[in-house]
Amino acid sequence: MNWHDMITKILIRKLFTLLIVAVGLVSCSWEVPVNTGIDPVTDPIIVTLEMRVSGNSIPATRALGKQHEEEVSEVVVFLFEKGTELRWDTALKYVGRSVGEPQETGASKQFSVELYSGEWDLWVLGNAQSLIDKLEGLHNDTDIYSEAFIALGLTKSDLQAELTKTVTGKWPVDPTGPSGVFLMPMWGMSDAVLIDPSSPHITQTINLYRMLVKIDVEVQREADTEEPELYPGIPLSQFELTYVSLHNYTTSGRLVPGLTAEDGDWINSSGGFALRTSLPEAPGGVYGWESNKRLEWSDEADFTTAGTALNGVIYTLEADSGTQNTNRPCLIIGGRYNGDDDITYYRADFLDKNKSHLDLLRNHRYTFLIRKIGGVGSSTIQDAYEAGPTNLEAQVVEWNEGGYLDGVWNGAYEIRFSGRSVHFNQFGEPDHQVLKVRSNVPTLTFDDFANITAGPNDQVWTAQSDNRWSNNHFSLQIDEVSTLGGYTEYTLTFEALPTAIGDPARNSLFYVKGYMLQATIEITQERHQPYRLLTSPNPAYAIAIDGTPQRVKVEVISTHSYKIDFMEYTDMFDAVYEVPVGGAPLVMTNIPASTTELYVAVNEHTEDVARVGEFYLQHMDSQSDAPASVYSVLQMTPILLAELEEGGHEMQMPKRGGEVTIKVTSNLASWYPVLFIDGEEYEGDKLAYFNVETGVKNQTVQFTVPELPSDATSNKLYEIMFKDTRGKTETAILITITQKAQNGVPPTGGTNAPEAILAVDENGVLNLDGRGYIVFFKWGSTIAISGAATSFDASQIAWAPEEYDVSLIGDDWAKVPYASDNIYLNALPPNLPADGLGDPCRLASKSGVVGGWKMPTTAAFTGIEAWNTKTIQNVTVWGRPGNNGIFYPAAGRRLSGTLTEVMQTGYYWSSVPNGIYSALVFYFNSGALFPGNNGGRAVGHAIRCVPE
Repeated sequence: MNWHDMITKILIRKLFTLLIVAVGLVSCSWEVPVNTGIDPVTDPIIVTLEMRVSGNSIPATRALGKQHEEEVSEVVVFLFEKGTELRWDTALKYVGRSVGEPQETGASKQFSVELYSGEWDLWVLGNAQSLIDKLEGLHNDTDIYSEAFIALGLTKSDLQAELTKTVTGKWPVDPTGPSGVFLMPMWGMSDAVLIDPSSPHITQTINLYRMLVKIDVEVQREADTEEPELYPGIPLSQFELTYVSLHNYTTSGRLVPGLTAEDGDWINSSGGFALRTSLPEAPGGVYGWESNKRLEWSDEADFTTAGTALNGVIYTLEADSGTQNTNRPCLIIGGRYNGDDDITYYRADFLDKNKSHLDLLRNHRYTFLIRKIGGVGSSTIQDAYEAGPTNLEAQVVEWNEGGYLDGVWNGAYEIRFSGRSVHFNQFGEPDHQVLKVRSNVPTLTFDDFANITAGPNDQVWTAQSDNRWSNNHFSLQIDEVSTLGGYTEYTLTFEALPTAIGDPARNSLFYVKGYMLQATIEITQERHQPYRLLTSPNPAYAIAIDGTPQRVKVEVISTHSYKIDFMEYTDMFDAVYEVPVGGAPLVMTNIPASTTELYVAVNEHTEDVARVGEFYLQHMDSQSDAPASVYSVLQMTPILLAELEEGGHEMQMPKRGGEVTIKVTSNLASWYPVLFIDGEEYEGDKLAYFNVETGVKNQTVQFTVPELPSDATSNKLYEIMFKDTRGKTETAILITITQKAQNGVPPTGGTNAPEAILAVDENGVLNLDGRGYIVFFKWGSTIAISGAATSFDASQIAWAPEEYDVSLIGDDWAKVPYASDNIYLNALPPNLPADGLGDPCRLASKSGVVGGWKMPTTAAFTGIEAWNTKTIQNVTVWGRPGNNGIFYPAAGRRLSGTLTEVMQTGYYWSSVPNGIYSALVFYFNSGALFPGNNGGRAVGHAIRCVPE
């Protein structure tokens, strides 16, 4: 990347970020569902994530109310490659966080988050900063919003395992305490979410689920309505609740549950719930009755109703049901029985109606409804813990808290709603709306329909069938969709007709009833307005696109004909069409109301600075009071750059192949790699070499270089470029990877090698067969250096093990590594030749077989003082060629890399070290022999190998 490209990229990014943050704080008044038929475009867009919040009042005691349990202060969004519900090996691609302050509207809270267009699997994390800090710590404090974090290649499974929280004490529940400490970490998911560039402001509803378990304890004071004789209620004089402790709990939990039957069995539909626990590898179980092994609640301020109830006080992490009393989660309940001053204790286990032990599941509430006290309990906590459940009958009411975040409950039964109101505009849009209801009431009824405010043609609500009602304007269909664990789930589908001239704002309601519970659901529609012009995407948000010529989609609902005006931006905008491709331009000054989709053509932009243009839509009729929709379009120059992860564009790869990481920097919605092998474009399966077929925005790409055949002697050249899928731009500089068939350059000159002396032949083979030329080694190094040239440079590296990347050496003799220099060595462990490794003799072939040879000790040189120097084939040698042919050519040495003393002196390493920096070397010249001289390890000498 040159300096001009870099400045351009920085300027564009800064400008765009400022615009996005500014528009992200503007509230919207009308939105339409995302159209899934549009191809994604290029830039980050603001997505509104909507979370439901409860409107319950704050309790007067030190406890968390529903509004605290539902509170979300900030969200973090993980975008993954699109997979399937049970496929968690897809990689993390982007991390977004909420910008600006959340907006609360009625029963929901909305967060604006900057995300990228495309189709993604989303994870949303709420109140998770402490878990994020821990996650970053696991990866050397790498910022999760950085490209370096994305480059880690973490998958859903990786993050599920790493997003954990440790809770060693009681969960803080005082909402007046330190800011935010009571906030519960939450998680939610939504698969295959389309972030549609043609609708830059998108509302995506996400259900968040707490990682905590809620436990309430309450004494039933009133008589049971169904079995009053069996359960007449427990008066305060008979039992006053004063103490509760939790035993056999866990201290570490996952934020994200598992999907499989073995790990959580999470079901994300119909509100989301777990059927099993999903625990980290080390859940940190705490077991026992002792004071340091239990969590206690006995302060007066802990009780939401004095002597009767603890609601919104006890929260813990998921835990398995256990196998015996000593590891099953349980409560010890203490109180005064029959007015006695002494506290008596009872053990209460988590049991269902069949007396089976329950897992403690995330986002579930377990209510211990103490229905009957049969007698005095144990005198100590230890006795109660060890005795098991006695003399206290508690009904455990278990229910999932997720997905249905509004409802009514009476302790045993509940009716929960995904929402309790629907609203339509005057056009009857959206074309239908759906609410969900979940209840464990045996018989649920939907009745008492009423028109609060009706139109002139509306009628009394009547049943059209067993599951459909209508008032001639609104209609409702109720379908029972599933029954699980005593709960029945229903979908309520609403529709509305468009309003007629003069129609008022409509308002109807009906009741959902069952087992002394009831709740209202409201249906509303705005009044008829003579002039109405609605457009999508919301014009309050800028539309961000790249510099390629394209058409921007605008959806329109209008009561009258309208016009579109490009104002002074006619150089940026070309024309308006009814179709995304082709077609004839529309007459912009008079577009009929029946035209509900417009495609504004934007011209190509190739300048270095981003540009902004505006256009507006407005009614033709001068009497219209409908406001104009003014759109801003931000257009950026296409950016597509690529470089190696280490920087640069060229590298070498050994014969064995390996992985290469390429960093792609782009603002394009879609690009793809192009591969050339030895100059020819590869047209086969891209996934054979790349981990992606198409990429989006900034992304790291893994390129796999296959191993060359063992008999290969020619290098292989890989060249990689990246192109815009629309063919408008491509990377200017190729990524070039040269795979070396030989890890080095076979020498073309030097001293001819006799047998047993390490040499490299013309095919690059390190051998002891007397083929090729003698090569030199630092002591303890396995890098063979040629004797063909006086000066050392990269071309003199004659051979190296495949584990080495010799390109790291360059022309620097000091970088020729020893076997202990792991920065240059991936596989060979540090060692000494005397111990067997760092010995090039063990890597050489003899008669085609590698192994069986080693560097000699000094004993191999004993007795050769009587040998003579001779000249054989113009090479000075020391030895006795007349007897067994053993001789040592005077091949010289490499001193600081420079070849010297050729034909004058011979130097041959032994395997014997002599201090930290030296080793023993045999050397000779024409007049003397030194069989055990001290030599610096950094000098390059020849080696004569001996059999092992």
